[in-house]
Amino acid sequence: MDDITLSPQLMEAQLDELVRDMLALQPRREEVTVRDTEGQVAATIDPEGRLARVLVEPRWVDKIETDHLANAILATIAEAQLEASGLSGDAPVITDEQVAAKRQEILRQAENELQAPTPEGELQAKIDNLPNLFDRLDDALQRLEDRATELETPIPLEEAAALGLTEAPMGEQIRSENSMVSLTVNPEGGVVDVSIHRNWLEGKSGIAVTECLDQIISQMTDQPIS
Repeated sequence: MDDITLSPQLMEAQLDELVRDMLALQPRREEVTVRDTEGQVAATIDPEGRLARVLVEPRWVDKIETDHLANAILATIAEAQLEASGLSGDAPVITDEQVAAKRQEILRQAENELQAPTPEGELQAKIDNLPNLFDRLDDALQRLEDRATELETPIPLEEAAALGLTEAPMGEQIRSENSMVSLTVNPEGGVVDVSIHRNWLEGKSGIAVTECLDQIISQMTDQPIS
């Protein structure tokens, strides 16, 4: 902050505002399930932010064209990932009590740092650095907001090629046991592409697709992306 001569009340109000924004952008830490607009695909993210299940309704073909199923799955997973991250517009309301508790935690940590045994020069440096508290919180908030760009609905590989884009979603491609279904997963564990072999998909029930996705998610759990 440029002005460090603010009243204690105003400084506390500004701190509370930053804390509220930071809390609103925290991961949900609870299971989140999202369905597509047709109600044929459901994606579940576990409390740790990992993809836990993708369910395709048995008669999905009544509502979704064969060529569009992979995109529907990808969009549903992306929406679930976004909601679980806490960056979606329908995040839970942050209460004044939560803000006050987090503020006290931040101030307590700062106080503990100052009280820790420290050479005189380092202690003075910490004291001199206290006015930068809001700047550090601003930086942390910006880093959280930057995560939103990583969780936007990704472009499938096929669409990227059709649009003439030079860069496709990067990550590790994980296949089902029959290699007919695959997910591309980025280093953070986010799904950035879904691919389903069209000839295999023709006439398949959602049960068969779900089984393939279960196999892939099991691999993602057993062998975390690094």
